[in-house]
Amino acid sequence: MGQIQIMNLLLQLVNNIKMKLMGKLNIFKNNVIYCFLPFINLNSNITPESLDGFNKFLFGILIISIILLWCFISIVGYLLSLYFIKYTKLEEKYPKLKPFIGYFQNTNYVLIVIEIIIFIATILGVIGVCIKLLYFNN
Repeated sequence: MGQIQIMNLLLQLVNNIKMKLMGKLNIFKNNVIYCFLPFINLNSNITPESLDGFNKFLFGILIISIILLWCFISIVGYLLSLYFIKYTKLEEKYPKLKPFIGYFQNTNYVLIVIEIIIFIATILGVIGVCIKLLYFNN
Protein backbone atom coordinates (compact mmCIF):
# COMPACT_ATOMS: atom_id res chain seq x y z
CA MET A 1 0.00 0.00 0.00
CA GLY A 2 1.20 3.46 -0.78
CA GLN A 3 1.28 6.34 1.62
CA ILE A 4 -1.69 7.98 -0.11
CA GLN A 5 -3.84 4.88 0.37
CA ILE A 6 -2.90 4.67 4.04
CA MET A 7 -3.74 8.35 4.51
CA ASN A 8 -7.09 7.86 2.76
CA LEU A 9 -7.89 4.89 4.99
CA LEU A 10 -6.99 6.89 8.09
CA LEU A 11 -9.15 9.81 6.95
CA GLN A 12 -12.07 7.48 6.31
CA LEU A 13 -11.61 5.92 9.75
CA VAL A 14 -11.55 9.33 11.42
CA ASN A 15 -14.63 10.45 9.49
CA ASN A 16 -16.48 7.25 10.43
CA ILE A 17 -15.63 7.72 14.10
CA LYS A 18 -16.68 11.37 13.94
CA MET A 19 -20.00 10.46 12.29
CA LYS A 20 -20.67 7.75 14.89
CA LEU A 21 -19.95 10.18 17.71
CA MET A 22 -22.13 12.85 16.16
CA GLY A 23 -24.91 10.28 15.76
CA LYS A 24 -24.69 9.26 19.40
CA LEU A 25 -24.32 12.80 20.70
CA ASN A 26 -27.43 14.56 19.53
CA ILE A 27 -26.25 17.80 21.08
CA PHE A 28 -24.15 18.48 17.98
CA LYS A 29 -27.22 18.31 15.76
CA ASN A 30 -28.65 21.30 17.59
CA ASN A 31 -26.88 24.62 17.59
CA VAL A 32 -27.24 24.87 21.37
CA ILE A 33 -23.77 23.46 21.95
CA TYR A 34 -22.16 26.25 19.90
CA CYS A 35 -23.24 28.94 22.35
CA PHE A 36 -21.40 27.13 25.15
CA LEU A 37 -18.39 26.06 23.09
CA PRO A 38 -18.02 28.72 20.39
CA PHE A 39 -14.68 27.47 19.04
CA ILE A 40 -15.83 23.94 18.27
CA ASN A 41 -16.70 23.42 14.64
CA LEU A 42 -16.67 19.85 13.46
CA ASN A 43 -17.30 20.59 9.78
CA SER A 44 -14.39 22.87 8.91
CA ASN A 45 -10.66 22.67 9.21
CA ILE A 46 -9.19 26.01 10.24
CA THR A 47 -5.48 26.21 9.61
CA PRO A 48 -3.42 29.34 9.06
CA GLU A 49 -2.77 28.27 5.45
CA SER A 50 -6.49 28.27 4.60
CA LEU A 51 -7.17 31.79 5.93
CA ASP A 52 -6.96 35.13 4.17
CA GLY A 53 -4.74 38.01 5.35
CA PHE A 54 -6.98 39.63 7.95
CA ASN A 55 -8.01 36.29 9.42
CA LYS A 56 -4.36 35.31 9.72
CA PHE A 57 -3.81 38.52 11.65
CA LEU A 58 -6.74 37.69 13.94
CA PHE A 59 -5.40 34.16 14.39
CA GLY A 60 -2.05 35.65 15.43
CA ILE A 61 -3.75 37.99 17.90
CA LEU A 62 -5.62 34.99 19.33
CA ILE A 63 -2.36 33.08 19.85
CA ILE A 64 -0.72 36.12 21.44
CA SER A 65 -3.72 36.56 23.73
CA ILE A 66 -3.45 32.94 24.85
CA ILE A 67 0.26 33.48 25.60
CA LEU A 68 -0.59 36.61 27.60
CA LEU A 69 -3.24 34.77 29.58
CA TRP A 70 -0.74 31.99 30.32
CA CYS A 71 1.86 34.54 31.49
CA PHE A 72 -0.68 36.26 33.73
CA ILE A 73 -1.78 32.97 35.30
CA SER A 74 1.88 32.01 35.86
CA ILE A 75 2.67 35.34 37.53
CA VAL A 76 -0.33 35.02 39.84
CA GLY A 77 0.62 31.41 40.64
CA TYR A 78 4.20 32.36 41.49
CA LEU A 79 3.04 35.22 43.71
CA LEU A 80 0.51 32.99 45.49
CA SER A 81 3.10 30.29 46.11
CA LEU A 82 5.51 32.86 47.57
CA TYR A 83 2.71 34.27 49.72
CA PHE A 84 1.80 30.84 51.10
CA ILE A 85 5.44 29.97 51.78
CA LYS A 86 5.99 33.22 53.61
CA TYR A 87 2.85 33.30 55.72
CA THR A 88 2.55 29.61 56.55
CA LYS A 89 6.18 29.62 57.78
CA LEU A 90 7.07 26.33 56.14
CA GLU A 91 10.76 26.81 56.92
CA GLU A 92 10.02 26.72 60.65
CA LYS A 93 7.63 23.78 60.42
CA TYR A 94 9.92 21.68 58.22
CA PRO A 95 13.57 22.60 58.92
CA LYS A 96 14.87 19.74 56.74
CA LEU A 97 13.23 21.34 53.70
CA LYS A 98 14.73 24.78 54.34
CA PRO A 99 17.34 24.57 51.51
CA PHE A 100 14.71 23.45 49.01
CA ILE A 101 12.26 26.15 50.08
CA GLY A 102 14.98 28.80 49.79
CA TYR A 103 15.93 27.57 46.33
CA PHE A 104 12.26 27.52 45.33
CA GLN A 105 11.77 31.09 46.53
CA ASN A 106 14.84 32.39 44.66
CA THR A 107 13.81 30.54 41.52
CA ASN A 108 10.31 31.97 41.75
CA TYR A 109 11.65 35.52 41.92
CA VAL A 110 13.67 34.93 38.75
CA LEU A 111 10.71 33.32 36.98
CA ILE A 112 8.41 36.19 38.00
CA VAL A 113 10.82 38.69 36.48
CA ILE A 114 11.06 36.66 33.25
CA GLU A 115 7.28 36.27 33.01
CA ILE A 116 6.71 39.98 33.64
CA ILE A 117 9.23 40.88 30.91
CA ILE A 118 7.50 38.52 28.44
CA PHE A 119 4.08 39.87 29.46
CA ILE A 120 5.02 43.54 29.06
CA ALA A 121 6.91 42.98 25.80
CA THR A 122 3.99 41.09 24.29
CA ILE A 123 1.44 43.68 25.39
CA LEU A 124 3.57 46.50 23.97
CA GLY A 125 4.01 44.55 20.73
CA VAL A 126 0.26 44.04 20.31
CA ILE A 127 -0.43 47.69 21.12
CA GLY A 128 2.25 48.81 18.66
CA VAL A 129 0.93 46.64 15.83
CA CYS A 130 -2.64 47.78 16.44
CA ILE A 131 -1.63 51.45 16.52
CA LYS A 132 0.37 51.02 13.33
CA LEU A 133 -2.56 49.34 11.58
CA LEU A 134 -5.10 51.87 12.81
CA TYR A 135 -3.28 55.13 12.31
CA PHE A 136 -0.44 54.71 9.85
CA ASN A 137 -2.03 52.61 7.12
CA ASN A 138 -4.75 55.13 6.19
